[in-house]
Amino acid sequence: MNIAILGTRGIPANYSGLEVCVEETGVRLAQQGHYVTVYCRPRNQEQHPATYRGVHLVWLPAPRSKHGETIMHTLLSVLHVLLHCDRSTIVHLYGVGNAPFIVLLRLLGYRVVISVDGQDWRRAKWGRIASTYLRSCAGLAANLAAACIADSRVVEHFYRERWPQGHIVYLPYGHTQEAPNASLGVFERLGIAPGEYLLFVGRLVPEKGVHYLLEAYRRLQTTKKLVIVGATQDPAYDTQLHALASEGVVFSGPLYGADVALLYQRAYLYIHPSDVDGTSHALLTALGSGRTVLVSDIPENLETMGGTGFSFHHGDVDDLTRQLERLLPQPQLLAQVGAAAHQRVEQHYNWDRITSTLLAIYDLRFTIYD
Repeated sequence: MNIAILGTRGIPANYSGLEVCVEETGVRLAQQGHYVTVYCRPRNQEQHPATYRGVHLVWLPAPRSKHGETIMHTLLSVLHVLLHCDRSTIVHLYGVGNAPFIVLLRLLGYRVVISVDGQDWRRAKWGRIASTYLRSCAGLAANLAAACIADSRVVEHFYRERWPQGHIVYLPYGHTQEAPNASLGVFERLGIAPGEYLLFVGRLVPEKGVHYLLEAYRRLQTTKKLVIVGATQDPAYDTQLHALASEGVVFSGPLYGADVALLYQRAYLYIHPSDVDGTSHALLTALGSGRTVLVSDIPENLETMGGTGFSFHHGDVDDLTRQLERLLPQPQLLAQVGAAAHQRVEQHYNWDRITSTLLAIYDLRFTIYD
């Protein structure tokens, strides 16, 4: 089977859960003998290899723009597909904003699958026009794609209720268990001790709710530090976060690979305070690493957590503070809940199972992932 994957930043993954999903499933599909092509955006001062772990990579330019980067890169990717891939190629689009390309690809005989990531139009970074565009794209994704893949049951139900005639299927992200790193250098660099810090990992954008976490942390009486892993492209929000930071807050910047894996594995508690999300790869990683999590009570987070963690009312700093004060003095409880979380994630969020189900979706065999 020939498979072309469009709409993400590409692989190796170093940005978000979308790219992790593409890497984990794409590599497995290639190992099974399928011809997989991933379209990638160039990265500064990095080489652009032709292949990665058996997956073929195509590097195409992308303008630096909040609103135009993804759509322009996907347009160039679609044109490349039309010129270089025959009609037997399965085209897998990621991101609901890329749904209009389904029309052209279908007219020219390609089978198109699209993965939608939550209710993207609710994200704070989008203005009214962009939000309206993304909401209209959701209908195109549901009605025109051979399959519209939702990464959570909550998102699946949302699409099914509004577009019941569409082929909506549920397929979550998986969990990647990183091997422990023998070196503890990341702790020395950040000035923290294993087990003596709270952790957040993710993009520093308003809908991730890091400002709530910083406000709650400054109210705590604790010796544990708060480590914030990630970066923001919004200078105003970056300034806001640093203004909220109290003593004990460590901004690490973006970290990848063994360093961030070790931070997950040795954290005392992981906090995920988002207002808008799908199946969060960062949250899955924390759960799979055996960490107890404290999440905002939006349906997507509660679904991912599956009862193996704790929650607070989203956007409520007072409740977040209360829950932190309750949990921090209970290390035995945190250890027990974390162990249950690890077991659940290993069973349900398995990349091998996810890849097998994805292959069935490409073949229009809508296997139920349960």
